[in-house]
Amino acid sequence: MRDKLRLLKKVAHLYYEKDMNQREIAKLIGVSRPQISRMLTDAKKEGIVKITILDKVDSCEDLEASLKKYFNLKDAIVVPTTNYIPDMIRQVIGKTAANYLNSIVKNNCKIGVSWGISIYEMVKAIESTEANGIEVVQLIGGLGQTAPVLQSFEFSKQLATKFNGTCHLLHAPGITSKKEIADSLKKDKEINRILALGKDVDIAIVGLDALWRHRSLVQVENLSEDDLRTLEDEKAVGQTCFRFYDIRGNICDENLNERVIGISLDELKEIDTVVGIATSLDTIEAIVGGLRSGFLDVLISDEKTVEEIIVRQEDLISNGAK
Repeated sequence: MRDKLRLLKKVAHLYYEKDMNQREIAKLIGVSRPQISRMLTDAKKEGIVKITILDKVDSCEDLEASLKKYFNLKDAIVVPTTNYIPDMIRQVIGKTAANYLNSIVKNNCKIGVSWGISIYEMVKAIESTEANGIEVVQLIGGLGQTAPVLQSFEFSKQLATKFNGTCHLLHAPGITSKKEIADSLKKDKEINRILALGKDVDIAIVGLDALWRHRSLVQVENLSEDDLRTLEDEKAVGQTCFRFYDIRGNICDENLNERVIGISLDELKEIDTVVGIATSLDTIEAIVGGLRSGFLDVLISDEKTVEEIIVRQEDLISNGAK
């Protein structure tokens, strides 16, 4: 009897944990495939294998419904990622965002692209689409010395290539040192054309984060020490397209805001579908502030992050704040 149980355990281990199919196990053990099928059935009867159906799908559907209700979203995609290590979460969310984008892209669609690590993961995971006539527009200027893999122009080029579409690049810094410089650049014929295209996209893909705090990773050109102190003083928690906001979604540092070359949050609100991609690695506060600002139509995030967001929003409501 002990030998039989040992064999059942081995077969169950190979099938359920090593992902071998029944034919492969049969060849390894030296029996027929139907015998392996019967052994797997016996393993359940003997209590060696217990099947548990987790209610994660329903759980995430509830979180998605709460996100849509509290933040007036058109759609929300919450991915169960409790079994993933932190370094894997962005990749999983990026792949989910890639699948979502593929599902909503149509012929002659214009897609605007921002910057950030989560968007990098989405672009990396994207596959070609059957849609034709795709145009990709860079929504913000460059970051300066930051690696190309985090820059909007790089994402825009890669996405256009994968979709066999046309790319419109914004050849300008994301932030200028003075408002007068930004005003002058916006009058340039080509820069003005790209900015106008950005306002007219059908879908905008944006990140929500506080990456400007990580100076070793991101070096935003013309973001001075005085700017950083002001953002700290005004309690900035996040940014989208270099538009910095506090936990309630209000713009921080109007002077800095006027020096940005790129789409504004008010202009994002006029776009049909604005998709935000973020995880707790981008900080919960950055996501909450972005949601409260009201420029998002869709949020793609992970289960743990969204649970925290819902708790914070319910606390805010219960305390009578608006």
